[in-house]
Amino acid sequence: MKLIEKKLFERQPDEKTGVISMAAYCSVFGDLMKYCTYVSRSDTFAGSTMSFSTDGGATYSQARPDRTRWETNDGTMTNYFKLTLLDKASGRFYMFYNRGLLPGDNPLEGLKNWQLYYTMSEDGGRTACFDKPVVMTGDYDEFHPIDDVWRGKNSFMVGDWPCLPVLTPGGDILLPVQSTLLDENGEIYNPGGGYTYQCSRVLHGRFMAGGEIEWHSISEKVLGDPEKSTRGAIEPAIALMPDGRILMVMRGSNGGINDPDFRLPGYRWHAVSEDGGHTFTKPSPWTYSGGGAFYSPSSCSQILCHGSGRYFWIGNICGVNPRANMPRNPLCIVEIDTESLMPMEKSKFDIAAREGHQFQDVTFSNFYAREEANTGDILLYCTAMWQSPENIYLDADSYEYRLRP
Repeated sequence: MKLIEKKLFERQPDEKTGVISMAAYCSVFGDLMKYCTYVSRSDTFAGSTMSFSTDGGATYSQARPDRTRWETNDGTMTNYFKLTLLDKASGRFYMFYNRGLLPGDNPLEGLKNWQLYYTMSEDGGRTACFDKPVVMTGDYDEFHPIDDVWRGKNSFMVGDWPCLPVLTPGGDILLPVQSTLLDENGEIYNPGGGYTYQCSRVLHGRFMAGGEIEWHSISEKVLGDPEKSTRGAIEPAIALMPDGRILMVMRGSNGGINDPDFRLPGYRWHAVSEDGGHTFTKPSPWTYSGGGAFYSPSSCSQILCHGSGRYFWIGNICGVNPRANMPRNPLCIVEIDTESLMPMEKSKFDIAAREGHQFQDVTFSNFYAREEANTGDILLYCTAMWQSPENIYLDADSYEYRLRP
């Protein structure tokens, strides 16, 4: 793996507002959609814009606002994260996102209110044909969209931009999601004592004639042991492997009220399905293919299936036991062995690492990666946050990294 180029992709609007950006294919003709979100508070998007390119990303149209948050009589309605999916068979472009009413504009209120929505476009994302809640078929509705989830009590949601859906050869959509759980009193269940505690699942859907998706089933819960990961197993990244198995790699955590001194080892967790994503093995630490363990903070990750047939995992691997979310550096890419489904240590490459002038907890996370169709290069979009402990968003511009496998 080689880093060919790093260049500015989107400049932050001011020194107290960071920008997180990505570009994804939105049409079978190679058009790109550039999506930018602006952050000035953790876990909150202050606004978003989208623009489009018809020349492979050389130029983009004028950015236009995408509705992210608005006030209602009952609180702040918020759209949070937007994941993309291009169905090449139909040419339709889909986006999946979280929506929730936050009475006090507190992100933690989303644990009871986040629900999944999706849009479909027939013109590369420029206009949406509809905007619908994700609801399973059967005895479900937007207030009770899947089993064991009720709006206002708990939630289900997509994890982060890299937690992308997968299309199977048979035409099914596999959408990795995470969900909060309820205890025996109907309250949010948090046995690990971390910032949150959630489980991972895979939602199964199929395209309908008019472009809607029939959500016909969902996997069993993939539960992290709260004695080993204080936040459970969250933000699942999945991939359909060559032999039909489905690999799920998840974020865990240490820390919290049950582990205040960060004594638990901070690992990346994985589970495997051999039945198309309906059941998974119990989550276990994801180690190198040679058996060696590695540390990883509580952060998102992505599995990229490359056109060459190789599989790459992108995420944070740190040299010391993490302190919950920190340190989210360096950002690494490593090839996955398709037999053991484990990363190969000798292939690890640091995409972005802390530089001397940067704070020790500078973060390279909340990224997005794609393969460029005409070159096979991997383009990764990432914003460095926490470069200064006094201002999280100082120099928080978005950069594009060009990697050559």
